[in-house]
Amino acid sequence: AAALRTALPKNPEGLAGKMRALLNLPPLGAPDATVTDRGLLLTTDPGVEVAALRLGKRPTAVIWVGESDFETESQRKEVQALAQNATVFVLEPRGAGMTNEMHILRQATIVMGRPIAGMWAYDLLCLVDYLSQQKQYEKILVAGRGKETGLACLFAAVVDERIKGAAIDRMFSSFVELVGYNNPGVQIPGILGVTDVEHLMRAAGKERVRLNNLSKSQWSGSLESSAKPPTRFFEEWLKADAK
Repeated sequence: AAALRTALPKNPEGLAGKMRALLNLPPLGAPDATVTDRGLLLTTDPGVEVAALRLGKRPTAVIWVGESDFETESQRKEVQALAQNATVFVLEPRGAGMTNEMHILRQATIVMGRPIAGMWAYDLLCLVDYLSQQKQYEKILVAGRGKETGLACLFAAVVDERIKGAAIDRMFSSFVELVGYNNPGVQIPGILGVTDVEHLMRAAGKERVRLNNLSKSQWSGSLESSAKPPTRFFEEWLKADAK
């Protein structure tokens, strides 16, 4: 892993396309959506329906990618704070609310050739696609906390320029760190032959993606991170990116 990381070019070309191929992302089409009084139900892959709870009512849309079900995520202080100044869609990506089944899903998706972080990125991209088509919002931003959700946000920002900004709390700084890590949800087979977190950040644009409380290592490279309380971090990010 260390040797692969060292051999990576500083600025890999065509990274968005390479990531789509590596994650086996299907083409984006107009997702089937049902509008409810509380938000949206989106059909992303065939037979896969994900929910997004809507909070607030402002011209900027923030998609919050949750680690668990949307009811739990919507109660987080940082989500409540974001909803004061944006329309927040608390996305519950596939399997996120299935606590007892997630360990199976994390491993099964790798066997299927579509790691769960890539599937979550695709669920996020489907929501971005739907909101963009509605033309109701001046700007679409994404936010998340933790390794899996943070990675999904970063992947989405790399492959879709309609995402104008992303904020991630508690990410890791390199896939080298994950050697021996017991959660396969963030392990992407072949990733270090293509890119690492530093390169993904560079491809997405440092002005577009902000990190907080990054788990740094000798492989952090040029990655920059603040170290603020999460609620403050997301509030300040929204105020800056919503201008």
